[in-house]
Amino acid sequence: MIVNLKKYRTHRGLTQKELASKLGLTKNAITMYETGKRSPSIAVTKKISEVLDVSIDSLVNEEHSNYNPEPNNATDEPIK
Repeated sequence: MIVNLKKYRTHRGLTQKELASKLGLTKNAITMYETGKRSPSIAVTKKISEVLDVSIDSLVNEEHSNYNPEPNNATDEPIK
């Protein structure tokens, strides 16, 4: 499950529709991933991480919920 998808998507200024388009998916698929009703395949998770420029670990790990991604230069630095 991608617990931080919405956080990174919105931080990048992308709508669900825009992200879906970049991934070749439907807006509904993104909604399902963000609400936890469906989990993407490993291949889709990898592509999401590439499009959002964050590590897969940052997307799926709840411990990263407290991290503040930098626009267009994602880091895993904690919020200070």
